[in-house]
Amino acid sequence: ADVIKTLSNKLSHIDWNTKVTVPVVVNVSVPHYKKTSETDEQPSKHDGNEQDSSRGEGISAMEETLGRPIFLPAGGLFINSVAINISSAHNGSNVWFRIQKEGTEEGEGEETGFSGFTSSIILGPGNFTVEAYAEEEGYKNSAVVSERFRVVDCGEDQCCSWRVERDRLVLYLAQMEERKVKLHSSLLRAQNDVERFE
Repeated sequence: ADVIKTLSNKLSHIDWNTKVTVPVVVNVSVPHYKKTSETDEQPSKHDGNEQDSSRGEGISAMEETLGRPIFLPAGGLFINSVAINISSAHNGSNVWFRIQKEGTEEGEGEETGFSGFTSSIILGPGNFTVEAYAEEEGYKNSAVVSERFRVVDCGEDQCCSWRVERDRLVLYLAQMEERKVKLHSSLLRAQNDVERFE
């Protein structure tokens, strides 16, 4: 009874007109926006509270750049014709390509816009530069990669075919030697760096 009386006395002294404000915590999820072009903005699939550990802290899929397309075969010297396949290093990416055929005179050439790659490209006799890049929604386009193809019209001439094969072998060996020199140079630089820090 004494407790109730004391409590009643304390309540009688409270000014019930006093305004009491209580902070209210509201958890709001805000979509993370990534600019895909100068005029277009789209929300990504990640909200502001999520982190994708596979891409590093604070980096969304929109910031990841696709790897360069792969040519098979790589550019080089060929007899009569060559069938080229282009693939992306990332599954699900679309590959776009264009072909520029060199003309007989300097400055001449036939250039087309980029087209979607769906099946092998067949090149006949001539000198060609083939460019390609990979594209996929949610990623930055890959860098454009190019390969040069020289296709020699030998027909049934076995001597011509033999000369082209010989030239192709010489070209291949020269490329291997160039790579070997570059690798040797890189190893020397690395060795010098190690010796400098020791």
